[in-house]
Amino acid sequence: MEDISHSENFKDGGYQSMIQQMHCEGVENQTVDDLSINIGGPGPGQMSREEIENSLEQIYKQLEEKRKEDIKLVEEVCIEIMAQAKRSCNIIEHQMFLMHERRTTELNEEAQKLVNILENIKRAERELEASRDSLQCLCQEIQKSIV
Repeated sequence: MEDISHSENFKDGGYQSMIQQMHCEGVENQTVDDLSINIGGPGPGQMSREEIENSLEQIYKQLEEKRKEDIKLVEEVCIEIMAQAKRSCNIIEHQMFLMHERRTTELNEEAQKLVNILENIKRAERELEASRDSLQCLCQEIQKSIV
């Protein structure tokens, strides 16, 4: 960025210290009152209209450059924030996948235990049914032999 206090238009100008101050402090800190101009024409230590116009043009150019830098900086920050958000989402997704895998394994183990218990119950019901049928046949045989 060019230092406007060293430009050709300001070497002999009376407002050189004011422009240096604006450059150092930043234009955003300046007010219209800080830019008082003698309308009667340039005298000793005063700037001409052309010099003032040129310095104003330089100020606007510098402002535009600063704004472009600000926009670029914000864009870079946004890109980095998005990249960090993507990394965070990937970590969350991976952790969720691991949790689901662990829960599925636990669920499958418990489900297998339940299936084994149900098979035991089914076998016990068949044995009970067979015993009941045998007992019923025995009861019928006993009743026939009594009669």
